[in-house]
Amino acid sequence: MYYLATWYAYGGLHPGHPPLLNLEEFCASAGLKFLVFFVVSLGIFFAWERFARGISRLQIIVLQLVALVVFVLVADLLQDNLLAIRGWVYFFGGRLDIFNHLLAGGFYTLQLNFLLLLYHRGAGPQVQTPSLPKAYLLTTKGTVEVPLTTAEIDYLKAAGNYTEVYRAGERFLLGYGIGPASTKLPDDFLRIHRSYLVNLAAVYQIRREGRRHLVVLRDGSELPVGRTYLPVLRSLR
Repeated sequence: MYYLATWYAYGGLHPGHPPLLNLEEFCASAGLKFLVFFVVSLGIFFAWERFARGISRLQIIVLQLVALVVFVLVADLLQDNLLAIRGWVYFFGGRLDIFNHLLAGGFYTLQLNFLLLLYHRGAGPQVQTPSLPKAYLLTTKGTVEVPLTTAEIDYLKAAGNYTEVYRAGERFLLGYGIGPASTKLPDDFLRIHRSYLVNLAAVYQIRREGRRHLVVLRDGSELPVGRTYLPVLRSLR
């Protein structure tokens, strides 16, 4: 809008206005200027997202000022070179060069704040819910809640909508099925049956009895191996 107003002020609607300010060249120069502004501001925005995390408010202010100066200088340099390549007139040179820098700074400020607004609105509020680390399961025993480390768990057994957790022969309970329970366990746990998850560190041996396969734990417990899961056990050899 400012470019069009300037073109009009220089007699753009009057016959015989100076050839230097013909509408086509004026709009082309303006479009090139703002294209350069937009591209450079995008580059600074992505660099900002990478380097401006976890720093203090004072450092953010200093970085914003540095980014503003870099934007004005880089945009001015690119604009000069592109206008020279196209052979278009640079309308705000000489004594008006400071105006060009102010225009670039104002555009950068508006553009960056608009992009940051869109970015943070898209990201939405980051709500952190407290939870136990993956190395723990919060089980129950009677009316008492007992956090167990996954390293001390021998195996888990499906019990309908619940899951039984065994540690050295002692039974605990999870309030959800074995499927959700499996997502809370590290890679040391292996599904050997649709109803069983076993901690590989607790396995003593794998024994075959006729057509059946059993996993024997160090505490003497014997767990059945489903045919579907047998290839997974064999792959451990």
